Amino acid sequence: MSMDDQAPPQISDVGRYGRYLLHRFVAKARTVDQQTFRSLIGDHVGPAVHDLPVTLEQWPAYEHVNVQGALDVVLEEHGDDARVIGVAGHRHQGPFGIADLLGQDPAYAMHGPRPGNVTRVSLPSGPGGQTRECLRIAVILLADGADRTALLLRGPDPEGHSQDVSVEIVSTRPQRAEELGRRLRDLALEHNVYRGQVVSFGRSMFGERGSLLRIHERPAMSADELILPASTFDDLRRQVVGVARNSERLRAAGQHLKRGLLLYGPPGVGKTHSVRYLISALVAPPSWSSPARPCTGSARRARSPARCSRP
Repeated sequence: MSMDDQAPPQISDVGRYGRYLLHRFVAKARTVDQQTFRSLIGDHVGPAVHDLPVTLEQWPAYEHVNVQGALDVVLEEHGDDARVIGVAGHRHQGPFGIADLLGQDPAYAMHGPRPGNVTRVSLPSGPGGQTRECLRIAVILLADGADRTALLLRGPDPEGHSQDVSVEIVSTRPQRAEELGRRLRDLALEHNVYRGQVVSFGRSMFGERGSLLRIHERPAMSADELILPASTFDDLRRQVVGVARNSERLRAAGQHLKRGLLLYGPPGVGKTHSVRYLISALVAPPSWSSPARPCTGSARRARSPARCSRP
């Protein structure tokens, strides 16, 4: 306890306490006029918003950049009828959804998620350092004729409780929310930045600290630069390049396109150069490269983005 706390009461203490009470009274009174997500979403969607179902769509963390591409299309279509609102005060609050924002008690509006600045993060979207500005977390309000829709986007938060990308949707017409959820998923596939790219992932790509997925420049290597026995080179061409270039004919004949190729041998026999040649020869399908030391379970998990970005 300090010496000031041990001092006897003084007349000036009454003034200090009065100013303290006045400050608390003014701050409390002004919170009534401050906008909350409860008021913003309620005013946009209507008083029946609390009785409407919530549609949820989720993606793995590495799909964040593709989900943003889908949202960019939707926002551009709505133009001035779209509004993006940032979220402040959400860190270290634990998991929450759009229903929690709608049920927020106004008395605690300043101690939880509240309207704030829009925050974005730059994520790789192509070779040569290309990036896309992606929303970290935001509430999006859309108007389309008589339909009023609200979305809550939450990107992965390595330091929080969210490791996935989620979009929660509520609309005056529940069918509209379901349709928009399906459209976002379709657009994320259509605008997949990994398609046709050379992509690698590191040891902690699927770990707690987020994705180390990177998009690389496609190597240029001709067949003349690859020194292999003719029979081995022909096998490489037939199993990989031949299947890719005749994919439509194979599908029409009822043949699947899944092929596996295992390269083995001591250092210096041409494994890496063979991969470089194949990557340079394949234009459309994405190429996925893992680290020299394999990650436990990463090959299985990497098949998911590879399947999503197939042509």
